[in-house]
Amino acid sequence: MAHKLAESGILRTTRQVRGMLARGEKVVNLTVGDFDPRYFPIPGKLAEEIQAAVGRGETNYPTPEGMLPLRQAISDYVYRTAGVRYPLDAIVVCSGGRPVLYGAYRAIINPGEAAILALGSVKDAPWVVDGALAVRKVCQLSLSFDHRVVDGQQGSQFLADVGALLADPGLAIAF
Repeated sequence: MAHKLAESGILRTTRQVRGMLARGEKVVNLTVGDFDPRYFPIPGKLAEEIQAAVGRGETNYPTPEGMLPLRQAISDYVYRTAGVRYPLDAIVVCSGGRPVLYGAYRAIINPGEAAILALGSVKDAPWVVDGALAVRKVCQLSLSFDHRVVDGQQGSQFLADVGALLADPGLAIAF
């Protein structure tokens, strides 16, 4: 059964990069959080705090929403720097972005749906046109999709196609 599972694009890239490294090729590995400490060293204070946490026996997974003291510190920081107080249950801390993003998609994509396309408001924004800065009407597009149904490349292509149609509605005749 496992041979029928599709390999995710990011894990395929990670496997390819690790193969290149194994063959002795020069690679700066930026995949899946595998930042090479020769190029991206852990700050000394962080290394000290990690060692202290291990010494205190803090080696188990935290709760799904993250450790309460850290969430409180984030809330306090945002309040101090931006003047906005978020409730603690609105703050989630985890390692890696994929689980959080997946959870967010699962929360907004209902069973049977494959994707949600969000279009921001159209507004004037600076844009480079023919090498010069100009003011253009710009609309931000965002696509959330269920990776079990839609591959990332398909989602990217769909988003590019929608963008092209919005930029030049005459293209719709060709579709």
